[in-house]
Amino acid sequence: MELSRIVAVLLPGAEQRYGGNGTGYLLGARLILTARHVLEGRDACDVQVPGGRAVPCTVVWRGATHVDAALLLAEADVREQVAPVRWGRLVTARHQPCDVAGYPEAGRRADGGLDLQQPRATLAPGTGALSHRYTAELASAPPADPARRTPSPWSGQSGAALFSGALLTGVVVTDVSGWGLPRWEAVPVYALLADPGFTDLVTRHTGAPPVWEPVDLQGLVTPAAGWPVRSPATLLDQRAEVVRFHGREHLLGELDDWCQGEGVQLAVLTGPGGAGKSRLARELCTRRRDRHGWACGWLDERGPAEDLGVLAEVDRPLILVADYAELRIAQLTALLTVLDRRPDGRPPVRLLLTARGRGDSTGGWWDQLRTRTRETRNLTYDTLHRELPPLTELPDRDAHYHDALTDLARRLPEALPRELRDVTGDWTGRVALVAPRDVSAPEYGSALTLHMTALTDLLATHPATRPDDTGLRVEEQLLLHERAYWEDSAAGRPRLAEAGPVPLADAVGTAILTAGAEPALAAPLLRSSPGFRTADAPTVDQGAAWLAEMYPAPGDSCWGALQPDRLGEYHVGDRTRADTALVTLPLLTLAGARTALWRSRVEEPTPAGSPESRPAPPSPEHRTASVAARTGQPTSAETPPAPSAAPTLLAALVTLSRVAGLPRHWHPVARALDEALGRDSALAGTVMEATTLTESPEPLLDALHRLTDAPDTDPELLLELLDRLGAGRSRVLAAWATRTAATAARGLPPTPRATALVHEAGWRQAAGDHWTALRRCDEALRLYDSGEAETTPAARFTALLTMARSHRWTVEFDKAQAALDRAAELVGTLTPADQAPARAEILGERARVIVGSGDDDAARPLQEQRVALLNSLADTGDPVVLERLADAEAELAHTLKRKGEFRAAAETLSEPTAHTLRQMADERPDALGHDAVGSLVGRANRLRVLDRFEEALAVLRDALAVVDQPESLATPVAAEGLAVVLNNIGGTLVSMGRPEEALEPIRRGLAIRRSLVADAGEPNELFWNSLLQHASVLTELRRLDEAREAAEECLEVGCELVRSKISRPRVEAQAQIMLAENLIDLARGNPDQRGDLRRAKRLVDQAVRNYDRDIRNLPGDHLGEYTAVLSLAVDLYFALGRRRAARSTIRRAMLVRRLLVRRDPEQHGDSVAAQLEGLARKSLQAGQTSDAEGLLGQAVAIRQVVLDVCGLPTDRSALAATLAQYAGVLSRMGHQREALPHLYKALELTREVEPHAGPDQYALAIATCHYNLADTLPWTGAFDQALLEVAASERSLAPLADLNPDLYAREMDDCAQLRAQIVRAAEHGLPDRRHP
Repeated sequence: MELSRIVAVLLPGAEQRYGGNGTGYLLGARLILTARHVLEGRDACDVQVPGGRAVPCTVVWRGATHVDAALLLAEADVREQVAPVRWGRLVTARHQPCDVAGYPEAGRRADGGLDLQQPRATLAPGTGALSHRYTAELASAPPADPARRTPSPWSGQSGAALFSGALLTGVVVTDVSGWGLPRWEAVPVYALLADPGFTDLVTRHTGAPPVWEPVDLQGLVTPAAGWPVRSPATLLDQRAEVVRFHGREHLLGELDDWCQGEGVQLAVLTGPGGAGKSRLARELCTRRRDRHGWACGWLDERGPAEDLGVLAEVDRPLILVADYAELRIAQLTALLTVLDRRPDGRPPVRLLLTARGRGDSTGGWWDQLRTRTRETRNLTYDTLHRELPPLTELPDRDAHYHDALTDLARRLPEALPRELRDVTGDWTGRVALVAPRDVSAPEYGSALTLHMTALTDLLATHPATRPDDTGLRVEEQLLLHERAYWEDSAAGRPRLAEAGPVPLADAVGTAILTAGAEPALAAPLLRSSPGFRTADAPTVDQGAAWLAEMYPAPGDSCWGALQPDRLGEYHVGDRTRADTALVTLPLLTLAGARTALWRSRVEEPTPAGSPESRPAPPSPEHRTASVAARTGQPTSAETPPAPSAAPTLLAALVTLSRVAGLPRHWHPVARALDEALGRDSALAGTVMEATTLTESPEPLLDALHRLTDAPDTDPELLLELLDRLGAGRSRVLAAWATRTAATAARGLPPTPRATALVHEAGWRQAAGDHWTALRRCDEALRLYDSGEAETTPAARFTALLTMARSHRWTVEFDKAQAALDRAAELVGTLTPADQAPARAEILGERARVIVGSGDDDAARPLQEQRVALLNSLADTGDPVVLERLADAEAELAHTLKRKGEFRAAAETLSEPTAHTLRQMADERPDALGHDAVGSLVGRANRLRVLDRFEEALAVLRDALAVVDQPESLATPVAAEGLAVVLNNIGGTLVSMGRPEEALEPIRRGLAIRRSLVADAGEPNELFWNSLLQHASVLTELRRLDEAREAAEECLEVGCELVRSKISRPRVEAQAQIMLAENLIDLARGNPDQRGDLRRAKRLVDQAVRNYDRDIRNLPGDHLGEYTAVLSLAVDLYFALGRRRAARSTIRRAMLVRRLLVRRDPEQHGDSVAAQLEGLARKSLQAGQTSDAEGLLGQAVAIRQVVLDVCGLPTDRSALAATLAQYAGVLSRMGHQREALPHLYKALELTREVEPHAGPDQYALAIATCHYNLADTLPWTGAFDQALLEVAASERSLAPLADLNPDLYAREMDDCAQLRAQIVRAAEHGLPDRRHP
């Protein structure tokens, strides 16, 4: 709130010039906001600012009845240079401090003049909310007025603007008495902005459309509007929104759909700089706010993390945007933690992230964010990812280009210096002078390129702004105008004006690199700029103020950057070509600031007598003394990043990676990075981190390679960098890490070299380079065997075990066994605590070797021994032991599954192990490794079989927390573990009827396996399985064209696997069935595709033949897969009208089902009996009663076996129901006497389940049994007995009279009709015998 904008609203009186007054606030030079009732119905009044003269005004807008507000338009400017106000709305229930100042009667001076009064006040959001009023509670009462000159001491305060922070939030309209301390009521700003007449007037007279911002989120979000246009470049800044939004309607529609629903959802927009990501986000926010009332905000990158808790209290739907998400991982982690812990039932929150690259490869920014904590995993697994495509349609580009010309011409005068503005005048007429331009070239697919080109084309139409050199790039042309802006801005600062244009240009380059740095760093950073190295303090202070004025930054930062990014990056590259110190010195300054701040923390003395007293950690110099001695510079190795410098340093390196993307800037940036690393090689740690965040890692990677290859680089530093990175934790750094590991090992003495070689072997093994891993193990063992390196049994054992693993991966099974034999000889020399785990490791590795050679029977006893041994160690609760046990159980289960022993495989995955691991995954997911996954996935699959899908999904999400780590995609084994969990999550969601949610994890699992297949150079069955699952879920979603594409690829891969003898024919068969289903679905909806039905017929026939070929290779429970395919084939044959083929396939399926039931009735009996009953019903519908009788007879026999084996109440009920169906078919065939024993047995079984059934269920079931007997007995001549059964049925129905009266009435009516039929039959004889 600006006190100088508060006006007194003066009303003419009858006896004196002014008979009353109110308060108003200047929105523009001539536009005033006040309360409607202040005007007392008048159409005119005067206003006066402190120290000014009265200015006549006219009322140009009045609010509706419930909106007590008005706008006044003055005849002349009340004040010059009035900046647009920002508007606010309360979005939580938190009390907010507010500022209100006005001209009440309580402030009238003794001489009768008015004076401003500004009491302290607090906004209470809930008070008056139902009346759409805000209430401000004052901290004190006004002085007493014994004379009662006015009805209220606050008369005259009406119309005062109510500010909360920097936001105009309401207009004071009345005071409320009777509450002790005074209260004021105010009309909320949102009520004003709902009137188009109000917003039109404000926009016309202030130049800025009024947009409300969330009051409670100030400091967390940046200003929503009013970004100033100061230079030609600022016209291109998306925050200024100069060029209207164009196109992207399909993507906006997707994002609009994403906003639907409850809870917290994330979306990520990616694309190169200038693609329009931020502008699209702004358009989405505008539409959600204006059309749906959502609160919107752009996260301030320097917003305090401790204030994020307010986001959980927002009581309106909220959309937050985070630009440059790749540089905000820590902030986003804190934000997601808050949002994940929000109470259920709160309004929806949507978080939209923008970044240049997807960052989903191992160690990329998105990979780091989503795997950072349990909360980030919870909220990111189903994130919507969209990459902005280029503007491909030529008419769309043409329209966009011409719209840009028009919009830029309208605002261009604001962006020019005053003298140019006077010379060039209005630019809108110059749009017609722009020469025609062909925008069909690929580079014009970028929205920013179109806008930049339009701006330079427009500027070229006037001699005063046309460049002398017409061959300049658009960036160079715009930078010429920007330099004029720098020099014009510096002219009022004598010390800067004397510096000259080059130092000014360098200072801007420094600001671009270090934008967002804390104010305390402004002076040292500006002194690192080449032109300011020797500047005195006043010059530096002027320079910092000059940069902050030209390029303001939201929040508490010393300065912002030249926008758009592409222009700023070009300028940095251009100045680096002239002097590499532009880059080198700011990097070293930031690194030095970081180190200094850390030292100030670690050297702080511990309070005397503290029980926590301990020595301070060693200084960075001590940690890397060799590096410091060699370079003569302070180093930041192992330095915890200080909040003030570390983010800025990281952002500067990411910016440099983009600067070097232009070929002309590559070498200057490379030289600058080499100079910086040469003076402080420990900067390499931050360079590594920046490499994982940028979409252009090559310049930074090259710098790391050059550091590794430099002859004076300390090997210990390289090993520290590798330890910091961790084996396999970044795909983009994998090649560098592999070379660096080898280089470091060569530079060390024998004993640490041997250790380093084993370390390198493990890293290469993780990266899949097993041949090199073997060589490194050989070299380490030679050092141990020769005595050159000191050794221990544990070190030698580790080397041999690592060697054995790589021999297994290279299919050298004999050599693997030999290495394991040598390792086994060492077990007795290990410490007692290590011996049992070592034996378990050897058993596990031997079993894997044997499985790899194809002998499951020989591997099984070794796997069982390993499980038993680890079970004996599990009582210790050691997470490593539990992981190993889970791994051992999972490997044994896989062997049993391959043998067709599904039940034994499920029982192998012990419940205690799975439960303990799930607890650990829930509390400490980072403490577990991939060995735990098998147990968790096995437990989830067991829960799925029991239809406990929610529990299964929870277990799988715990498993995801274990495997979804930054290193998950760096090795084939880890990547496959992640794919397994994702595919199981997808399958579980499909089973729960949630295919929309299932699609993303299935798609992600498929992408992982596609990448693994591409690396391996050949397909595998796991990839085929992901394709099949993907096609299936797309079919479920009725995205049939996409499903067909996936099914075609699945069939192609399946055929190749079968041809190459990698897989059995069943793989091809399942893909054929999937594609056939898809073709039939497509043909039903599109007559043009009816020809595909012939192909579908061929595919089904081929699938059945493929399974017939493979029947001998389907041991044990795998036959269930065959029956499922045959059942599906039956349905497809019926759909294709091939009934004979369907009946033949039914008979074949029945043979296989009998084999399954004979082998394991408990597992397969119920499902087979249900299938038989279904087939019997179809036979009855087709009039084939004898077939139905045979099918039901088989079903009765199977259900009897299941009852004998299991004996559950549900098995008794199922058998009773099947007996009743069987008896009914016998009766239809005229075999009533044969039917009666089955009906009596059904009655007996039903009575046995009474204790386990609900009263209504039991009543109906027992009554039905009596009814069936009553319906059958007359055909044997037992009329009296039949009547007794009717009476028994009626007695059995009695409980339903209260529990379900309608059903009771219907059943009793049926009984009455049956009694009448029996009586009639006894008197007149039975009707004709029923025949099939």
